[in-house]
Amino acid sequence: MSEIKVDKVSPQSGTELEIGDSGDTVTVPSGATLDISDATLTPPATMPASSGANLTSLPAGNLTGTIADARFPATLPAASGANLTALTAGNITGIVPTANLGTGTANADTFLNGSGAYSAAGGGAFTLISSATASNTTYMDMAIDTTQYNTYLIRVENLVAASSGSYPYMRFGDSGGIDSGANYYWVQARQDTSAGSFTTAYGTNSSKARIDDANVSNDTKETFSGNIWLNAPSAAQAAQPNLHFEVALSNASNHLQHIIGSCGRNPGTAFTMTQFRFYMNSGNMTSGRFSLYGLSQS
Repeated sequence: MSEIKVDKVSPQSGTELEIGDSGDTVTVPSGATLDISDATLTPPATMPASSGANLTSLPAGNLTGTIADARFPATLPAASGANLTALTAGNITGIVPTANLGTGTANADTFLNGSGAYSAAGGGAFTLISSATASNTTYMDMAIDTTQYNTYLIRVENLVAASSGSYPYMRFGDSGGIDSGANYYWVQARQDTSAGSFTTAYGTNSSKARIDDANVSNDTKETFSGNIWLNAPSAAQAAQPNLHFEVALSNASNHLQHIIGSCGRNPGTAFTMTQFRFYMNSGNMTSGRFSLYGLSQS
């Protein structure tokens, strides 16, 4: 093999220099350095197959094909998912913020409807406002707000009186307190399984609304339970509150009494109801549970 030793090879004329002929192989021996750092290298349009192990700063836009799974870290770094698309719900963990589920305001009084918007619950929804349990209690007072609800359900369960033969009463109240004046009228009908026929009773200009024409016992086997519907108009409606009820009274003699009735307040004076009182005409209430519900109108 011939060897030429020179310090520089320059073109005979012009600026182009050709080494070898087509099909020749020009070899740079191992250990030698081909320094082209200050020159411009024009590669062929199609590079020959070669390892890219030592390539650096390769833009992602120049990659083609599929990147092997092993090239991704087991835990991806924290990054924004703002531009992610086609992400299935099964791949989401944690709690999705309510604002991302639909339009409108999400709160305790709304639900997400089928069109993707938060809407108010349908009409006729009951809301538990308060509840209390009697324990040798003189009276049970409960507050209402006619700006929120005009119709209420008072649920009385398993009431036992401290004094046998006492009657349950109710009074209405406003911001000035409980009204104990002669401003109530009431009517009711009672049917007893021992008789079958109805007996009736009523009262006008009374100082309280009577809920039961039969007496409530102090025997724990004889309990009073039922529903009392209260209509409490707002101040703007300028009407008097009234109620109607349906209750049942069982006694130790295997008798069941069914009582229905209505009570109201005499018209004539302005009265905006804010509270009511349930009590016995004699003695305390040994036990029993009271629950107050508001009925939504929309």
